[in-house]
Amino acid sequence: MAESVTTNCPNCPEDPCKKLLDDIINKTTGRKPPGKTKGLQQRFEEQINGERGPGTIGKYSWQNHENEYRNQQRGALKDIEEYIKKGCGNGEPIPNEAMEWATKPPPKPEEWKQGNLMESAAIDWDKITTGLKWAGAGLLLGGLIILTPGLPDELLLGALVIP
Repeated sequence: MAESVTTNCPNCPEDPCKKLLDDIINKTTGRKPPGKTKGLQQRFEEQINGERGPGTIGKYSWQNHENEYRNQQRGALKDIEEYIKKGCGNGEPIPNEAMEWATKPPPKPEEWKQGNLMESAAIDWDKITTGLKWAGAGLLLGGLIILTPGLPDELLLGALVIP
């Protein structure tokens, strides 16, 4: 993995070329430290090794990963274009590895290492999670009503009777 080029000089003016190069490296080969964006390489690895394979839907789906990968790739390519237009790179060229990841297509479905489980395509895990949260809230509320002293028996029995 390419190394960051930022120096620790709090009073020095920031070199725009070094900042652009740092952004390019972070967007392509960077590993996500807290509060930072994952690099394309890390996104690719997570997608092919993830639990949710091709055909899944929802926030953490295969398609969502692919969309995020492409968006980040566009950002990296935009930074590379700006780096070149500004004449940067005389002293610090863009690492080959960063250029490779900036142009590498997202993973293909057949690259998923979990296999192509067809049943995973039919499950919307976000909806299941939401349903379980509501069910838990209902159970909790029902338990509170039953355990609350002083409520009339009719109210308690009415809550248990299904019309």
